[in-house]
Amino acid sequence: MKKWQLTILALMSAAVMLLAGCGGEPPEEEPEPAPEVSVPPVIDVDVSQLLPAEEVASALGVEAVTVQIYEDGLWVHYATEDNLTTADVHIDKCEREYFDMLLTQYTELQEAPNLGEAAQWSPETKELLAYGQGYMVVVVSDIPEASDDTLLVASRQMVALLLENLAD
Repeated sequence: MKKWQLTILALMSAAVMLLAGCGGEPPEEEPEPAPEVSVPPVIDVDVSQLLPAEEVASALGVEAVTVQIYEDGLWVHYATEDNLTTADVHIDKCEREYFDMLLTQYTELQEAPNLGEAAQWSPETKELLAYGQGYMVVVVSDIPEASDDTLLVASRQMVALLLENLAD
């Protein structure tokens, strides 16, 4: 055989060997580690049970409010029939460090003393954020033509009752 024929035969033999090797089982690969997922703790708190509609109506200075429950009772929307006067209340179990970190997302917070372990009022967003009993509570009140002080007083009343009922 000539030299070029030997080279072709060697290349063809190498190709056959490579193809024969491809039919085997692939080497075992290590699975990628599952990503860590942070899931908030499941809590068995129902805001509408801890903060009855009658108490919210009293805090808002109206006769009655309807209740709409969201997120399995962790978020509740109270509203008058005309939907002009409202209160949105959210509660979540968290560590104090998380609450403090959340406060850094707000500008122009004002301390709301004598309410839980810590409480801050945001005049810009009309939110009262409080921490107590291992829970974070956020209340947003809206009363037509009410001053910030009136909204803060209404929100304080609701947060105080919530924190008191959580302690029971």
